[in-house]
Amino acid sequence: MSLSLGRPGRIGAATAAVALGAGLLLAAPAQAALPGGYTLTGPATTTVGTPTKFTIANASIAPGTGIPAGMYCVAADPGQGAATTATPTQQLPGQGNSADVTATFTAGSGQVAVTAFSYSALPGNCPTTTPYGDANATILAHTNITVGNAATGISITPVAQSAAPGAPAAFTLTYTGVGGVPVNLGPGQVATVTSSNAAVTFNGTQQLMLTFTTATPETFTVQAATANVSAVLTASLFNAGSGTPVASAQANFGTAPQGTLVVVPTVASADFGGSTTFTVTFTNLSGTPVPNVPVTVASTGRNTFATTSAGSTNVNGQVLWRQVDTAPASSTATKDTLTFTAQGASATATVAYSAPPPAASVTVTSPSNGSSISSGGLFGVSAQSTGVAAGTTAYLTLNGSAKASSTVQANGFIRFDNTSLGGGQWIPAQAGNYAVRICGGSCGPVQATSQTFSLNIIPFQIVGQPDPGAGQLDFTVATGNWQPGTTIYLTRNGLSVATGKVQQVGQQIVIQTRNLSGKYQVRVNSNQGYVYGNQAGVVTVS
Repeated sequence: MSLSLGRPGRIGAATAAVALGAGLLLAAPAQAALPGGYTLTGPATTTVGTPTKFTIANASIAPGTGIPAGMYCVAADPGQGAATTATPTQQLPGQGNSADVTATFTAGSGQVAVTAFSYSALPGNCPTTTPYGDANATILAHTNITVGNAATGISITPVAQSAAPGAPAAFTLTYTGVGGVPVNLGPGQVATVTSSNAAVTFNGTQQLMLTFTTATPETFTVQAATANVSAVLTASLFNAGSGTPVASAQANFGTAPQGTLVVVPTVASADFGGSTTFTVTFTNLSGTPVPNVPVTVASTGRNTFATTSAGSTNVNGQVLWRQVDTAPASSTATKDTLTFTAQGASATATVAYSAPPPAASVTVTSPSNGSSISSGGLFGVSAQSTGVAAGTTAYLTLNGSAKASSTVQANGFIRFDNTSLGGGQWIPAQAGNYAVRICGGSCGPVQATSQTFSLNIIPFQIVGQPDPGAGQLDFTVATGNWQPGTTIYLTRNGLSVATGKVQQVGQQIVIQTRNLSGKYQVRVNSNQGYVYGNQAGVVTVS
């Protein structure tokens, strides 16, 4: 087919429909004029993936002159769902009145508008669609072509089937084209299905021939006249004039199982994202393992796939199949059911999936970061872990060094204090970064480490030297973080000689005592025991 279009010109911004032959091209950008006398010719039909020759010609140009030298291309017009690949044809001065360009459709179906154009500056291969609006392109001519997606593959399902004598067993043929898309048989294509056993027929014939289909997939049936017969059904796809199949597939037909199939395990469990290996064994009716028997598998549930080959049995009559969980994280299904088949026999197995245990983690719940405490004070630590076995060792660390140890309880709780569950000792407050570490050290690799926390340590001590009064000593005491009402003891040589009470958190107090020589210190009798002030606040009176 061909179309000749008018006078030279570049492409404008408007659009106009171009009528060609019996069809109507899709709307294409209008142009002032096209180069006079150019035509684009090509075959009426082609298929996706088939190299197709187009001829750009201009009979009005003198043969000795030739069409202008340059790069010539063809491409499918945009907006049709079609695309082409083509190598530009370089035309030399005086070479002739025509140029052939071979293009291959990579996509498209039905009638497609194709355009020829020349390029004054072509960087590489021809564009995949017509470059309307490209200042370097000169549109020459248009044509239509019908594009089909010829069958390049064939499959037959199910791969195993059985029926009672005389009863039909249904199989399905599916033809696929480029990209695995289901297609009809193309012009001149033939599909055949052949039975390996004359006792298994297609309505009395041993071969079925298909030359045209209105839809894919299509169903056919086979039947056997007597019991205990089987056959291999071979489906083949041929192109016109070719004796070599483009593609083929096989299925097994039997009126009764030809053996026994056993799968181990029949029930399995795995974590999400995990895998399970099954051993499938085929034995004949006498119980002997049979090698080289094709085994298929199909799966439904969390991981669904159609019947596919699991391989052929080895010398022990066995095939190994590894079922891998590839379902997305959003999937809520938790089970796979697998069906294995071989020569009419079948066996099923299931896999139950569960979420893997959470990753080990630990969080300090008390004290909070920056908690205030008096210098010399004692404190306890609480933490919560997940994904850690009960009885696992936990450490309280200060600047990375272990200061106390405890064990993880059944509920994941961890504590460091003077109880048996908390390690048996309070923790003396020190400056630095604390953290809880699960295991590590002598008990194995570190499983988890908490966030760090530090303490706001407020001085608790005698401040400066005592002020001697009339036969007495006045000691100024920094009360740390002790709460109002807390009794602070002034000790001399370790024995209490006077007391004072905290009036306000952080407020200093004065404690008076007789003017006697000795070593003076302050302390609080807390729930954790005696808490003494800083050693820097120990005062000696002579």
